[in-house]
Amino acid sequence: MVTKVSSNLRATISMRNFALLSDELATIVERKRIIEAEMAGLLTDVLNDIGTGRPATVNKKIRYFSPESETKTKRIAAESEVVEYCKEHGIEFNTRSEEWIAPATFGKYVRQGLMPEEFYEQTVVRSVVVK
Repeated sequence: MVTKVSSNLRATISMRNFALLSDELATIVERKRIIEAEMAGLLTDVLNDIGTGRPATVNKKIRYFSPESETKTKRIAAESEVVEYCKEHGIEFNTRSEEWIAPATFGKYVRQGLMPEEFYEQTVVRSVVVK
């Protein structure tokens, strides 16, 4: 059985370009995932090689490699427990609601040492900056 293709299946130039760009973006996203995995595999060796930072020649250019650390804080206590603690200890937190503490505010209070350790967990993320 032969199915006749009707003329309303033709794409406009905009539709064609949009589809091509969509395909290209999907390819870029997949390539980014692969590159990030490769870089993660090299990170430990590079951190050991550079110590506190050092220049190196890469493709006839001098590039400076420097280690970088970032501490990420994740709240593990229930919101209500954190709010109650703040009220009991006179810690101001009123942002949008009296029953909610903004993540940035919570992080600030962790850095200031105002939150007990059982309310959060911290992870140090190490990376390398190449300039």
